[in-house]
Amino acid sequence: MIQKNPVVLVVDDSSLIRALLKKVLATIDIEVVEAVDGSEAIALIQEKRPDAVLLDVNMPIRNGFEVCEDLRSMAAYKNLPIMMVTVREDTQSIAKAFYHGATDFITKPINSDLLTYRIRYLLRNSANFNNLHRSQKELEIAQKLACIGFYNFNLTTRKLDCSPELRRILGLSEQDELHEDFMLDFIAPSHKERVKKIYQKAIENGSSFNIEYQIQDKFGQKKYLHEFADFILNDADQITSLYASVQDVSAQEESKLALIEKNKELNALYVAAERYIPFQFIHFMGKENFQELALGDSAEHELTVVSIDIRGFSTLSNTLTPQASFEFINDFIAIAEPIIKQHNGFSDKYIGDSIMAIFKDANEALAASIEIQIEIKKRHAEIQNKYHYSFSVAIGMNTGIGIVGVVGTPTRQSCTVIGHVVNLVFRLESLAKEANAQILISAETQKNLSSPDTYSFRNYGKILLKGQNDTAIEVFEVLDTLPPEEKELRLKTNADFNLGVTHFQQGDFKNSQNFFYSVLKEDPTDLVAKAYYEQGLLREGRSIDADWQGQINLLIAIIMIKSFQ
Repeated sequence: MIQKNPVVLVVDDSSLIRALLKKVLATIDIEVVEAVDGSEAIALIQEKRPDAVLLDVNMPIRNGFEVCEDLRSMAAYKNLPIMMVTVREDTQSIAKAFYHGATDFITKPINSDLLTYRIRYLLRNSANFNNLHRSQKELEIAQKLACIGFYNFNLTTRKLDCSPELRRILGLSEQDELHEDFMLDFIAPSHKERVKKIYQKAIENGSSFNIEYQIQDKFGQKKYLHEFADFILNDADQITSLYASVQDVSAQEESKLALIEKNKELNALYVAAERYIPFQFIHFMGKENFQELALGDSAEHELTVVSIDIRGFSTLSNTLTPQASFEFINDFIAIAEPIIKQHNGFSDKYIGDSIMAIFKDANEALAASIEIQIEIKKRHAEIQNKYHYSFSVAIGMNTGIGIVGVVGTPTRQSCTVIGHVVNLVFRLESLAKEANAQILISAETQKNLSSPDTYSFRNYGKILLKGQNDTAIEVFEVLDTLPPEEKELRLKTNADFNLGVTHFQQGDFKNSQNFFYSVLKEDPTDLVAKAYYEQGLLREGRSIDADWQGQINLLIAIIMIKSFQ
């Protein structure tokens, strides 16, 4: 038999969101059926019989809660996995979703990696529940044939017959008198209204029904019952009586509840594991979950690595208590981490007062870096009032091949990324700190941007960085997060700056100095222009080395300038 792909019904009134969800689910071989509203969703469920439903809460006419409640009232769909989509941090909607019968929830904006993981997880659990449900049905049929318990109510004479076994289930003696609605006396308050509605609807339509509910017997013991009821007709097709078999399914229900609790524990375990091993890392490794990772596993990927470091934290930490230092770092991470996730990146590690983040897309990496700088500026007054410290960060960014893998020992392991792409990004971040730049990126990162013209850059030229074996790389400063007046100065002097760099690389140090002097007249605080100017003075009149390629060790040049100030 050919096994078909699972079918998931996506219900959302936004065609864009449906298209995005369909694209994400297609990556894990899931067939997607789409519905634009609740009414269409219920019709498609009855027609297509999907394996799971991804249901948006906020829809016109009938919202997701109403659709979920309707489905749960139908016996055929009481175990259908329903994942509701809510707005991030809307705890009231999340609680309401579970109240109306949701199996799980996910928040907007939707993390595609997390969605695919949880849908897989939901479908696996559904298969387990279906197996359990089939087993329960087989048992229920056997119990029904054995007449475990029944009652018969004549709608004409209002006469009620009840079997001894049903009396035993309810804790009643043969002497206890029963009235026609006696079953409702034992049903738990939280189930009573639902059961009454089903009874009334069945009597009105003359239709059979299957229902499960909780009772409390005469001795106060809580039980779960399964009731199957049908109507007996006379020769004129008129309803004469209601016949029902009642089975005590407490043991099965307890097993189901135990399984639910176990699944909750497993889900909590995976949530806890994500705090230490990002799921994106697991997917980079081609694995389904963290349990599949093994020491020495590795994979090569083109990555954009970002290093975000707090300026002057060592000085600050000397004035703070250890507890305050940890609070400060966590406040910083709390700003950066959500932005990294929103742009589909993940934090590979926290290194003291810095974050090393990994992205598959250079565009996402740069967008996240700019947003982090903007958010830190917004929070500056709050942080300064709390810690009495002017808070800012330097960011370095590089793109290249990195090795993602598991390092450590059999008893202590860690996931990390290594390679030249990582080594270089820390040098860029150090240079950004010394040059008072906010974001520095390598030429490789700039080449991987889909629309570089939408950003403002300043080309530092060929920069020699520590540990690069005397090989210079082209470095760009991103100007978009600078204060407006500072950005305006950089753009105003950019033409002279570029000509100064060009003449420097050609060994024409005299003309190089002239252009950098023009830059410094407009902006005396420009450390990079000052470093080029001073290096030109030092080199003027000297012969150029045979291996000269126009490179400059900008970090050392700036440090020398600062030491003489």
